[in-house]
Amino acid sequence: MIRTIVLAAAGRGTRMKHLAQNHSKHLVEIAGRPFFYYTLSSIRAAGFQRIIVVVGHHAARMREFLSSLPYPVEVVDQAEVVGEKYGTASVVEAARHSIGEQSFVYQMGDWVYTPEVYAPLRVEDGFCRASSMPYQVPHQFGIVEQKNGWLKRIVEQSSEPGTYEINNALYSFTPAIFPAIDAVVPSPRGEYEIPDAINALAAQHLVKVVSLPAGAGIELGKPEDLPLVEQFIQEHFS
Repeated sequence: MIRTIVLAAAGRGTRMKHLAQNHSKHLVEIAGRPFFYYTLSSIRAAGFQRIIVVVGHHAARMREFLSSLPYPVEVVDQAEVVGEKYGTASVVEAARHSIGEQSFVYQMGDWVYTPEVYAPLRVEDGFCRASSMPYQVPHQFGIVEQKNGWLKRIVEQSSEPGTYEINNALYSFTPAIFPAIDAVVPSPRGEYEIPDAINALAAQHLVKVVSLPAGAGIELGKPEDLPLVEQFIQEHFS
């Protein structure tokens, strides 16, 4: 069973606008506590023994928060390891030395899930996993295409109405992810994207899909998400 999780908390949080001007968007207060408190609480409840947080934007404030927790969290500064490289793949690259040659779960830190979500992602059988979740407003997420439980590819956002299986930013990786990341080139927006590395592994039939139930997690991406995120937290963490 996988015991290590890497959390991406280095993003600039531009979609959060004024709410992330003075600190990381992960520290926006929800129901009296920083949002990241709930993300970490769920991870702890799921049984992970090692938590690695990759920081970047407003790193000092995040370090201060993490040091106040009553359990250990390892911190990696993305810029110190990979310099100006930026993107979801760069987070894994930054944590590579800390992870070593072991499998791990990787999650975007602006999501919070219920603890039971993690169990199928912690299975160790030599394959990577990408999770998906049904969603009716797909335009802000990538779309997961699968066949018989195997990932075909993660594609760009769709503007067409309907219910889609979205890429909800929760994965588990074997060490095969590292050479795949080494081959990633900047996307049109200039970032190193983890879906590009995952798609390369999917082409080798190395990535399974874990289908999560609707409502198993929620993203804090923009100010308009706050009421729904607070409702989710009150339902699952009260």
